[in-house]
Amino acid sequence: MKQNVENEIAIRDKLIDGLEREGRIKDELIQSQKEMIRILEDHNAELAKLIENMILPQ
Repeated sequence: MKQNVENEIAIRDKLIDGLEREGRIKDELIQSQKEMIRILEDHNAELAKLIENMILPQ
């Protein structure tokens, strides 16, 4: 009986660790996606300026 309880506690602890790790991975993924969006927005702004200069030369 005691062994069963210890096994269940060990399994629960492993599940909690896995969920915490998954949460950290998701947070890192979200940060990476935000950074990619920022980079794409910067590139889009640069492209818009280039196109504007091609259409409306100064």
